[in-house]
Parts: sequence; C-alpha cells; structure tokens
Amino acid sequence: MRILIADDEEMNREILSELIGFYGECVTVTDGEEAVNEYNTSLNRKMPYDLICLDIMMPKLDGQGALKVIRMIEQKRDIKAVKVIMTTAVSDRQNVLKAIAEGKADYYLIKPIQETVLQTALKEIGLVME
Repeated sequence: MRILIADDEEMNREILSELIGFYGECVTVTDGEEAVNEYNTSLNRKMPYDLICLDIMMPKLDGQGALKVIRMIEQKRDIKAVKVIMTTAVSDRQNVLKAIAEGKADYYLIKPIQETVLQTALKEIGLVME
C-alpha cells in the first residue's frame, strides 16, 4: 500500500508514519499544497496512493482545501477516489465531520492517534482485512 501523510508538525508525521508504516510505503509532506503536488505526481508516474492522511490545519493550503483539489483532480482524470483519512485536534472535529458529510473524506482520526483506532479506520474503509 502507498500512503501519503500531510501534516505540518514533524512529530505528528513521524508518529503516524511509524503506526501506519507496517502497512506500506509512507511519504510525508508538510502542507496541503505539497500533498496535492505529490498526489498529482504519483498519478503521472502511474504509482497512485492508496491512502492519504490529511491534517486539517496546515499552512499554504489546509486539509479541507487539499482534499477539495484532490477530488477535482480525480474527477477531471475520471479515476477512482483515493481513500482519505482526515486527522485533527479535538477542537476541529466539526470541519472533519463536514468533509465526511460532503462525501469527500472516508474517515477521521483525532490526535493523538492511537494504533488500535487507526487499525479500525483502515479496516472500516476497506484497506486492510481483519
């Protein structure tokens, strides 16, 4: 599985990479703009990501904006939507729920992310089997 992790906090990227790295190759970026660019590059190279973990609060382009652009790219290219897990602090839960309600995100996780909760998320969105 190819996994893209976008978070502006180095510690959060490291923790999530360690927790999810068991399932596949992780690439990390520091903001939403980099996430969109890396996603687009992966499609051009015919090495698409299976999962993108997007932090909501990031500089340049936040997670909501990045997700919107990613979904537009998929629609333009007429390709299957990548699975997206939004990550957030407890205080930002409403933004994540909005993204899920609009059908753009597949799941959300509240930081600090716990391994068992992450495993449940991956199972529920169909990326790993029980």
